[in-house]
Amino acid sequence: MSEIDPQTLGEWLKWATRKLRAKQVESPDLSANLILSEVTDFTRSKLIGFAEEPLSADHQDRAYCLLQRRLRHEPMAYILGRKDFRNLTLKVSPAVLIPRPETEELIDLAREIQPRASHIIDVGTGSGCIPLSLAEVFPESHLFGVDFSIEALHVALSNDPASRVNWIRADWLEAFASGSFDLAVSNPPYLTEQEMETLEPQVRDYEPVSALDGGVDGCDQYRRLIPQIARCLRPGGHTVLEIGPSVAHKVAGLLNESGFRQISIHKDLAGRDRFASGVV
Repeated sequence: MSEIDPQTLGEWLKWATRKLRAKQVESPDLSANLILSEVTDFTRSKLIGFAEEPLSADHQDRAYCLLQRRLRHEPMAYILGRKDFRNLTLKVSPAVLIPRPETEELIDLAREIQPRASHIIDVGTGSGCIPLSLAEVFPESHLFGVDFSIEALHVALSNDPASRVNWIRADWLEAFASGSFDLAVSNPPYLTEQEMETLEPQVRDYEPVSALDGGVDGCDQYRRLIPQIARCLRPGGHTVLEIGPSVAHKVAGLLNESGFRQISIHKDLAGRDRFASGVV
């Protein structure tokens, strides 16, 4: 049962927001609104318009349970079990990294760089957000999503009821033949050891470390992945990799060492180094 007495929607929102702000939870107003929207099926605008509507005991109890999770800094995406990405609403769980808005930009960049790719692979696919989005802009292409985690692949499969993507369990690209793809994309773990120490609680305590930790200099997985991508791409094939600003120049150097040409660093909408690309 809830520790508060029955009240209106508006009163609950104010009360929950105060609680969240006191615990220094990110975006307290939005979190409170999302929780109450989830249990009442009201849109956020409807919550405002019906602020004086009484909150039922059942809704109050359910909202209270979700609020307790958010007060512990659990990400809203895990609490709700879903996350919007481009025009998709994807299931997510603690087995996968929560898709970020900046990763959405990878889709358009990939289409711009290699618009006629017929065989495309996403390495370390997690929720499947990248290949499922690529399936919409490359409707005639063969798409593959690879992850070593069975739990992550279960999430990806649940997001693909139309079976648009071939989901494969593999350790990066070791299982694939040379010259298999026209386009290889990936969002590997790229946070440095120092950056891992400064993560906010909702990331540090809940999201999978294996999808975040790039080692001392953030490049441990790029050192494994880039030579494998170079081997698996057909002549003239491209790669687009998500990066962090702290690893941009190191990743460009690794691409060069593996024989990539036309290496470029691309900025995201916020002006930060976010993607590296090259062609074999």
